[in-house]
Amino acid sequence: MRNMQLYIGGVNDITYRYDIQKAGDIFNVRIFSVADRKHTEAGTKSMHHITVQDVIDECLSHYNKKANSIKGFLRWLGLR
Repeated sequence: MRNMQLYIGGVNDITYRYDIQKAGDIFNVRIFSVADRKHTEAGTKSMHHITVQDVIDECLSHYNKKANSIKGFLRWLGLR
């Protein structure tokens, strides 16, 4: 594996795109927030000495944290 794009979404129309690039034993991940077909960069992360599955799990964990914080905020507002 050299390069990969991973899209994760579904909760409250929150979608993230993860561009994953591998160089040696380093995975570089660029995170984009996808809203209304606009991809806005939301951050980057580098991970060393891990497997591809660990990178995917880390992306899924990032998405779950963001989605849960939005759900909690909407509950606080009384919208859910």
